[in-house]
Amino acid sequence: NKEVQETGNVVISQEDFNAFQKQIEAAQLIKDDYEYIKSDEALNDLKNENSRLKEENKSAFETLTKANEGLKKRNERLDKATKMLEAT
Repeated sequence: NKEVQETGNVVISQEDFNAFQKQIEAAQLIKDDYEYIKSDEALNDLKNENSRLKEENKSAFETLTKANEGLKKRNERLDKATKMLEAT
C-alpha cells in the first residue's frame, strides 16, 4: 500500500518549455527596462544627453558661423579681383 502524494509538478513538452522560456526572457527585459525608466537614472541620462547635444549643436553653429564669415570675406576678395581684372 503506497500513498500517492501530488507534488503540483507538471510535465510539459519541449516546445511548450521553449515557448515559456521565451516569454520569461521577454518579461525580464520588459521588467528591467521598466525599472530603469521608473528610476531617476533614466531621466538623468536623458537630461545629460540633452545637455551634451545642446553643446554639440552650439559648437557646430559656431563653426558654421566662422566658416560663413570666411566665405563672405573670400567672396568679397574674389569680387574685387574680378573687378580689377575687368578694369584692365
